[in-house]
Amino acid sequence: MKDRKKSDIVGHSGPRTSPIPCHTRNAPTIPSHPTIATARIRVTSQDIFVHPSQMLPPAPRGNDGWVDPRRRGNGAPWDAALYAASSFTALAVLWTSDGPLDLLWARVAAVGYGLGAVAAWLLARRGMGIRERTILAAVVFAVVAVVPTIVLAGARAGSPTAHVKSDVLVVEQAAASLLDGRNPYAAEHDDGPLAAWPGWAREHFPYLAATVAAGAARALAGPAPWTDPRLLYLALALAVAGPSIRWSGAPAERRLWAILVLFVLATGAPLVVTSGKEILVLGLLAASLVALQRGHPALSGAAAGIATAMHQLAWLVLPMYAFMPTRTGGRRVAAIAASIAVSAVVPFLVWDAGAFVEDAVLFPLGFGQPDDTSAFTPGGLLTGVVPGSRSLLIAVTVLAAGVVIAVAILRGVRTPSDVARWTGTLLLVVLVLAPRVRLAYLALPVNLLLWSQLLRDDRSRQSPRSEAGRRWRWPLAAFAHAETALPSSSSGTVARVKSPGEIERSSSGRTGNETVPSARPRGE
Repeated sequence: MKDRKKSDIVGHSGPRTSPIPCHTRNAPTIPSHPTIATARIRVTSQDIFVHPSQMLPPAPRGNDGWVDPRRRGNGAPWDAALYAASSFTALAVLWTSDGPLDLLWARVAAVGYGLGAVAAWLLARRGMGIRERTILAAVVFAVVAVVPTIVLAGARAGSPTAHVKSDVLVVEQAAASLLDGRNPYAAEHDDGPLAAWPGWAREHFPYLAATVAAGAARALAGPAPWTDPRLLYLALALAVAGPSIRWSGAPAERRLWAILVLFVLATGAPLVVTSGKEILVLGLLAASLVALQRGHPALSGAAAGIATAMHQLAWLVLPMYAFMPTRTGGRRVAAIAASIAVSAVVPFLVWDAGAFVEDAVLFPLGFGQPDDTSAFTPGGLLTGVVPGSRSLLIAVTVLAAGVVIAVAILRGVRTPSDVARWTGTLLLVVLVLAPRVRLAYLALPVNLLLWSQLLRDDRSRQSPRSEAGRRWRWPLAAFAHAETALPSSSSGTVARVKSPGEIERSSSGRTGNETVPSARPRGE
């Protein structure tokens, strides 16, 4: 034993008194490659049994003890930038808007987002993690959305028309008309809360039938804070979207950003205070995508069906689901969602088809509305300049939507991430070209495009077209697979970088004429 060489022991170079037994005495070793060198590294039991936290380098700190966020790599600086951008957006609303409810929200949001930006910057400097950033997001959301909505809903208990937009009043009046046995698409509300609003608000119900459920509580129970449709929309959206994003399987960083864009930032918080229905529609679409990703097409179809029964723009997700491969369950989702949406529309078509088409189809496109309310997009600007171009813009919008759907089918819609990406693209094209669009509707494509990254599977297989771009990727692959130059213990040669051909052969399991000895059972 004393004459035994140290190199005879393979796999254990610790002291002889180590409690770890060694069963690899005289085990065969892989012969040295003629061009690729090998090196033996001392490994002890202390190197093997080490806590994972001790393997990470400490966060670099400056002379003052603060963590440099650029070197640490956490996303708190981005949170600060997003809060600051939302604060500037609220200030822009203060300067440009004349709506009392918009101005009220903007005053509160400008301060809330500003304080949130400062707090996020301090978290970035201190190197705080995802938990502290989530707590900050919850506090900012409560300040800019939840508390103002509760206060405004309480103020409506004494005055039904105070601190509310026509969107909420129209839903409540439609529910009251339906409970009285009248068609909400044919009823005119010349008296009641809508009496002081223009004729286009009193005579049209531009939403689909499922939104009536949110106004039924106030029609049945009377004025009360909890019967405000905005609070009902918010509660349902949190109950649907929160667990869906939590169970999406995405990294914590992506989940937090999805919550920020949907609820907290200026892309979602003003919708909570003013209308609310768009937030619930987005929450249902998120639940549908996550349910399909986790293998529950029936649940996904039910969520998408409720969304399409609430809002016309949600119908654009159906063709993306319908052209998914059969094995993914997307076609089943499309069938279930379409059946729910059709069942909500057909009774009102049978009741009065003309009234339904006028209110739910033509009015959202701008027919019967003043032209100065649609100056946010190129389509709206063109309609204001050339009044007779509305029909032409509608035809161009339909044609552009067909082109986007055709491109999506040709490129392939295989995963929920693809559904979110192509639906967001389709919505963006439609909203840009439509003759009339509300600024709040832009939250739909923004959230869907973000969810395409949230639901992205980084381990998914490459596209079949990846072979065409191989010549552009092989230098990066060669760099990633480069062997580290180590001095050889026997021949003194150094390692060389593998050629692209060797990398392709090794990735496919072929190594040319090279022979690698297979592992033999222990004890042979």
